[in-house]
Amino acid sequence: MKNNKILFIYTFESKTGLSGKAAKIEQGFLDAGCTLDAIYLGSGGDSFTRIAEMLSVYARSAMKIIFGRYDIVFMRYAYYFMPLYFIAFCMRKNLQVELNSNVSAELIARDQKIRARLDMMTMSLVRRAAKRIHVVSKSLTSELKLKYPKANYVFTANFVVDEHYAQRQKYKSEKIKLVFLGNCAQKWHGIPLFIDVILAADAGWFRSACELHFIGSVDDDTQEAIARNNLDGCVCIHGLLFGEAKHAVLREMDLGLSSFDLMFKGMQETTAIKTGEYLYNGIGLVIGYVDPVIPASLPFVLSLDLQGNPNSEREKFRGFIAEYKNIPNVAESAHQYAEQNLLVNGYINHIISSDW
Repeated sequence: MKNNKILFIYTFESKTGLSGKAAKIEQGFLDAGCTLDAIYLGSGGDSFTRIAEMLSVYARSAMKIIFGRYDIVFMRYAYYFMPLYFIAFCMRKNLQVELNSNVSAELIARDQKIRARLDMMTMSLVRRAAKRIHVVSKSLTSELKLKYPKANYVFTANFVVDEHYAQRQKYKSEKIKLVFLGNCAQKWHGIPLFIDVILAADAGWFRSACELHFIGSVDDDTQEAIARNNLDGCVCIHGLLFGEAKHAVLREMDLGLSSFDLMFKGMQETTAIKTGEYLYNGIGLVIGYVDPVIPASLPFVLSLDLQGNPNSEREKFRGFIAEYKNIPNVAESAHQYAEQNLLVNGYINHIISSDW
């Protein structure tokens, strides 16, 4: 295999899942035998600090794009990277871009119209500049291909890499432990919606059968949903956890919650790192959208439509909870599925392959 030289430019938000994703991509390139230069944006701070950091990233990245002999320049899509896309286009570099959502639809939903306009301009440039645009949603890939047939949109599923896996012990609790990993303030996760729909008819049943754990940021809307449904006694908020501290909690969990309001950003189907991370850790999945690489027919996956009939969705959830621990070797099966289908090497191969 060719020893590709990669320039990797990515958004890196300290102490978030995005920083973990960046680290996984970086390790994936190294494991594939690539030579890697990485530049990250996102140390935080006040406005002056962020502007200074942005200018520094522009300068360092531009110098590397212009003078570096890279086989691939791989970047996360963001409208504020527009100058770098333009430089890569002018230098005729093998630019590849990762697109994680229908960004303009999400910005419009947030009533950020100026940013939405900047995003449209940026994407117009990216369609001309990028050799490949990796989209983590199969349906969005198809939609973009039909709309812009001259651009090379490629479906590239998200992934999980996790060296911390340890075989799970026997269940220590009769209750089903559910966990949400991430930032509840991101509206498309729909965690308040999940709590209100699933518990509206019988919060007492949930309290007797389940525990709900949060790893990450819990926003005011979620806190209010917890209080509204009298869940204080069966909710545990762990805060931000990383490394072994996170995995020690995950090894005690049974089911992981994904997203339930993806239409907030104009999507009904996608792939997400958190779902793979749950499965890799032997945790089953409760999901509120279509995932093209995790079939809803798998015994450790429950697909809910919380925009549909609430009574039928509650009954589906209750039945799944009641039977989950009776599924033979369920944790091992979930882990094996992730190991066989959701590792980072498939993601990296889509980037460095010459077959597209």
